[in-house]
Parts: sequence; structure tokens; C-alpha cells
Amino acid sequence: MKKILSLLLALLLLLPASALGTEDLNPNRVLINPACTLTADYVPADLVTLNSVGLKVSLAAISLDRQAADFAKSMVDAMAADGITNYIIVSGYRQYASQERLYTNKVNTYIEQGYTDADARAAAATSVAVPGTSEHQSGYAIDISNTAQGGTLSGNVAQSTVGIWMLENAPPLWLHAALSGGQD
Repeated sequence: MKKILSLLLALLLLLPASALGTEDLNPNRVLINPACTLTADYVPADLVTLNSVGLKVSLAAISLDRQAADFAKSMVDAMAADGITNYIIVSGYRQYASQERLYTNKVNTYIEQGYTDADARAAAATSVAVPGTSEHQSGYAIDISNTAQGGTLSGNVAQSTVGIWMLENAPPLWLHAALSGGQD
């Protein structure tokens, strides 16, 4: 039953914003992607720092929407109940300008390797979300790692105790994509 409810929730998240009405955009109910973007000035209304709700973070300023922070806290509490405490959150809410810097840096890396501008942008978009299309800007996305990796996403998080627990216990479909190399 739990898996069916998770699948239904995942399918609801895939509805385009037009199906939900964009006048009351609530990012935790809309998939943010190239077809449903956030404006450069969008900032979640109720951001809280994750360390203020008792979560381990690599930087004190990492924040999320309050509701997402509560969900994240519940998840790591469940993880801890199973003996997994070596998690660390390495990213949360990200401003449009920050996402723009990440994307531009990746594009420039490809250009330095000899890619054309168009090819560099296309290649960059496979690993870094184009500004306005990142769920991090919604305040509802985190990147989580394990402390053995020094608070980074390098290495293979999916094969760590944290990643294995999340694959087995955190049911949303997008989690599997994120652990196997989805966009940042």
C-alpha cells in the first residue's frame, strides 16, 4: 500500500503547472523542469536553515522550505532509527543566480574543451539544471551524502549506507534518478 501511495504522489508531482493553476504555484506540488520553470525572482516564502531543525549540514546556511525541512527531519530520524547516522546534507535551496553560476561554469568548462556554445549548453544541461529549471530553487530539494565522503557528492553515494537506506526507504521515483547521477 505504501508503494502505491508513493507512486500516486510521484505521478501527481508530474502534472504540469497548467493543470494545477499557476496563480497559486506551490512548488511542492509541481515538478520544476524545462516545461515548468521558476522565475529569476522566485524565492520560497518560508525558508529555514536546516541546522536549526537539527539536521547535519556541510554549511550552516543551507536552507529549505519549512515543510520540506520537516520532511527531511522525519526522513533522517527514520534513518537514525535504523542505525544510519553518517548522513550530511550538502545542498538545499539555491537562488536562481547561484544556479546560473553553476550552469555557466559547466558551459565554460565544455567550451574550454573545444565544444561549440550550443553543444556546450546541451552537454552542461545533462548534469546541471538550466537556471529556472532546478528544483533546488523551489526550496524542496536537498543533496545528501555520507560523512565518509567529506560532505561532497563525489564518489558513489548510492553504494554508501546512506544511499542504500534511501534507495530502500525513500520511495519517490526521482530519488533513484538523483542517486544514479541526475541533475544538480
